[in-house]
Amino acid sequence: FESEMCVCDIADVLSMGQSAISHQLRILSLCAVFAGFSVPFTAVLQAVGKEKIPVANMFVGVVLKLAVNIFLVPRTEFNVNGAAIGTTVCYLYIFIADFIAIVRTTGFAPNLLKDFAFPVISAACSGLSAHFGHLLLSGFVSPKLSTVLSIALAVFVYLIFILLFKVISPKEILKGGKFS
Repeated sequence: FESEMCVCDIADVLSMGQSAISHQLRILSLCAVFAGFSVPFTAVLQAVGKEKIPVANMFVGVVLKLAVNIFLVPRTEFNVNGAAIGTTVCYLYIFIADFIAIVRTTGFAPNLLKDFAFPVISAACSGLSAHFGHLLLSGFVSPKLSTVLSIALAVFVYLIFILLFKVISPKEILKGGKFS
């Protein structure tokens, strides 16, 4: 290819509008989070000698995906979006089932508030600060400088929130990554 393909090019090839494709991408973006966790979760289960559990969970996930696809894709209100929903349901199941298996097998249960909710809230606030910072700054400085300043603001906001929520302590930051 002479240039990179984008959603616009894919939409043209498939004779679909960009808005039709953007719905699937929105649904699949959530799926990417669950799929991303499935790899380290599988590695953890393999490391503790439970390599069959992720395979069984994936099989059940695929069956769920197939069932959701059979039910949703033929319905006009869902159409091809049903396939994206099916994929997301598949990986959501794998995520939950593997997580439960890790907790049961290892006895390790993370603090859901400190280890998941607070970092997600911090990241959301960081993202919002970058977005609104860019909107505000773009009227006063160049787009490139606005982007750089917005990213710096987002990093600062994230740091403030993770310290505020006590996800990590200032002492841990000063150790330079040595969290032992």
